[in-house]
Amino acid sequence: MKPKYFLISLLSIFVLLSSCYQEPYYHTQVFLVNNSSDTIFCNYKTMKNNSDTLLPDNSKQNEIILPSKKVSYSYFCAEQAFGNVGKKSAMITVFDDEVIRNISWDTIKKYDLVEKRYLLDIDLLEQNDYVLTYP
Repeated sequence: MKPKYFLISLLSIFVLLSSCYQEPYYHTQVFLVNNSSDTIFCNYKTMKNNSDTLLPDNSKQNEIILPSKKVSYSYFCAEQAFGNVGKKSAMITVFDDEVIRNISWDTIKKYDLVEKRYLLDIDLLEQNDYVLTYP
């Protein structure tokens, strides 16, 4: 009788543990949605420290986002990438379409002709459910 109760107990524990276990949920993407009626360009840059908000040296990293469309940035685990509370880990800058098409990148950098700058940290991402909206 004892082996039977032991086996039943062991199976019960296994069932209870396996039904309670849920793989932790984590985000693998951060989205930027263009809710404006204008085409925009955006640039993603990882930051070395909280004050590294300078624009990159070239504009080849700029992505176009049409009105009512979105772009995504992929991570293995965004919570891990942005996990240090208070640390700005990345920056997304948004530019007007006309600015990018008609003004040199050196001039854009010199005069910081940015429509909007998102300094990404875990707090901002969690508050917005990992979806940033422009404007």
